[in-house]
This record gives sequence, C-alpha cells and structure tokens, in this order.
Amino acid sequence: MTGMELLMSRYENDLHIRKLAFVLPITNSERMSFACPRLWSYSYVECFEDSGRSDAITYGVVWHKFLETLLSEMRLYDRVLSTAETLQIVDTYLGDTIKDCLLESGGDDLLTEYINFDKINPLYDTIKTNIVGWMLSWKDIMADYKVLEIELAVSAPIFDDKGKVFHHKGYVVHENDLVGGGLYTRLATTGEKSIAEPASIPFIKVGKIDVLLECRHTGDLWVCDHKTTSSPSSFDSSIPFDVQLPSYAFLLYWEINEGFLQKYKGKKVGGIFYDIYKSSVNNNPKLLKNGKLSTAKSSAVPSWVYRKAVHDNNLPISEYKDHLVYIKNNVDTRYYLHRFLHLLPSDLERCASEDYAIAEQISKKRSALVELDQSRDADGFDVIAYRFPLCQRYGNCRFSSVCVANNQPSVIYLNKNPKIKWVRKPE
Repeated sequence: MTGMELLMSRYENDLHIRKLAFVLPITNSERMSFACPRLWSYSYVECFEDSGRSDAITYGVVWHKFLETLLSEMRLYDRVLSTAETLQIVDTYLGDTIKDCLLESGGDDLLTEYINFDKINPLYDTIKTNIVGWMLSWKDIMADYKVLEIELAVSAPIFDDKGKVFHHKGYVVHENDLVGGGLYTRLATTGEKSIAEPASIPFIKVGKIDVLLECRHTGDLWVCDHKTTSSPSSFDSSIPFDVQLPSYAFLLYWEINEGFLQKYKGKKVGGIFYDIYKSSVNNNPKLLKNGKLSTAKSSAVPSWVYRKAVHDNNLPISEYKDHLVYIKNNVDTRYYLHRFLHLLPSDLERCASEDYAIAEQISKKRSALVELDQSRDADGFDVIAYRFPLCQRYGNCRFSSVCVANNQPSVIYLNKNPKIKWVRKPE
C-alpha cells in the first residue's frame, strides 16, 4: 500500500518509524508476551486496553521520562550535573513530568487517583531523593562515555533463513477513524476473515534505545538501558538471559550500516550497558539524643541522603567524613548497579535469527486466529491461544480475570485500541 504512514503505540512521535509505512513491526514486549499465547492474543491481536497501571510501572515510566530531561542537559554540557543543578531541574520539571506521565498512561482517571489518594507527593519525594544518587553514580560513566542520543528509535527488517525479508501473509481491515476522521487500516482480529482483505506485509523489529553512548577512548558505541527495580542484585542475576538489549544492539548495527544512522558508519557497536537503580531509598537518618547522627555500620542509608542530613542539621561534615566514605563504598552500591557487556558479531547474528523464528510463529498464530470460525469451532481459540503452562505473572497479569474465566474474545467487553495502524500521509 503506497502513500501510507505507520502509527505505532509509543512511537507516534518518531518520524523515522512513521516513514516505515506499510510494514508490520514487532517489539521486544510482544516477543515476551508471546511466551503466553493467551496473553499475546489479548494484547496484540485483540488489542484490549489496559485497565490500569501498577504503582511500580508508573514509577518506572516517570523515572525514564525525567532522565530524558537530565540527560539532555548532560549531553549539552558533556558532563554530570552538580547536586545543586540537578535539584534545580527537579524543582522546575519533575512535577509537570509526573502529571504528564499519569495522563499519558491512564488519562484523567489515573491522575485523579494519584491526587485523591495523595500519591503524587511521595512519588515526587522518592524520585527527588533517588535522582541525586543517580547523578552521582554517573560521574565515572561520563568520564569514559559521551551521550550521543536519547530515546533513539531503531528498526531493522526481519530476514528469513534464505536472506529475504520475511512477510506476514495475513489480513487487514479498513475502518473509519471516529476521532480524527478519515480512514485507517489495521490488522484483522480473531474471526474477522469475512470482512478483511488479504495482505502481504514485511516484518520489521522495532526498539527504543534509552541512551546511545560513545566510548571516549575507543569510539565504540554502547546501548544503555535504564532499569528500576526493588532489588538491583536480583535483577543483576537475570542479565545473562536478557534478549532485549542484544536485539537493540543489532537494530543499531543495521541502522548504522543500512539505515538512517549512517553518520556513525565505521563505528563499532561495542556492547550494552545496564543502568540499574533501586526504586526506593531509606528515609533520612534520625538525630540521636546527643544531637548527632548515628554512624552505625548497619545503617542502610546511602551517602547522598546521609550527607544531606548532616547539612540540614547544621552538623560539622568533618565529624562524619570517615562514615561517609564507608557508606559510599559499602551501602551506595546496594542502590545502583552498572553492568557493561561486550557483544561479538555472533551475538548480533543470533538476535537476528531469533527474531525471525519468533516472527514466523507470530505470523502463523495471527493468521490462524483471524481465519477462525468461532460459531463452528468454540474451542478453536483455546487451541491456538493456549495458556502458558506455568504463568509468570500470576496475580499481576492485567488479563487475569478473563483468562481464569476462559472468556473468548467475542464476549470480552474491554475497549480495543489497535497498537498498529496505517494512515494516509497528509497532503
């Protein structure tokens, strides 16, 4: 289909992605969901909307968004910011960032919930405290690496085992846009073959790199991803099994050599960098009866919080110099972890092969669901979109209720919002 633009959830403002036109993008999120065909079908075939976000996810969204603001300043000045500079940016932008993220994630309902249950101020205070520590932790990073790009959308075609771009042989539906007017094209959902038309759509992989770094010593490029977690050490143990960032490194490699990032041609993709940060921080230390702060080594208060307490209580910093050194070396690392992993060409090739394997399976299941005649084969959906034998999201999956009840798509009355649309380019 000519003269089309791709509209994709979370990538609406990325012109590079919009210009990809009539292609079928898959993301790492879809790949992860595909481990449970039932979850995948609800999310990516039927496109049922989320009923809401957890506080942990909301925290991560705000954290990522606010880091964009800080990193833009760090890129501009090519250095870390002082604590005073960081806090000024917090005072200027964090409140609006929180409200914007709440509105984008859950609309007025989510914003109202956070206001009515007094959840905005605690979120603000936690991020304000944590962000100071994050900036301090990047001092060594910025000494060796330069920030090149922030929130960089990248993509690459998915090739089959013969080296040709793999196509989805499926179905699309043309509909009226009741909100914006005009027509758009979307992928057909379960049982819609009778109202759809056949289409051959090239598959691509799409991802968004949080930060693209350049090593000051070698010129190599590194893919950085921010992670927030309640336990950095536990998250660290799962890194060897991560497929997201190595896949993003392959997309970057493709864009540099064949795509829109050829300004970096000749540079090597060195590897990936995990910027892992704890999502909660211990409260300010309390004054003892003698008017001093505890220097017990069992304290879990990080150095930047402890230093602020010394300042706020007008205590002489010299008396706490040794303790600050101790907690910086022994406590701070419980709050953040930095992991650099080198990648070999074989690692990138493996990601490309795995993306093809997943795309092939997704294509088959999507077409089978569309071709399903639910009036004749009531169990067909269960056969195609079966549940994962060992649910990894028990109690936390947004579709837990309809999954347990074994509801078929035709009787699930959740709002639908296609994650992928193709629209006519504006004249």
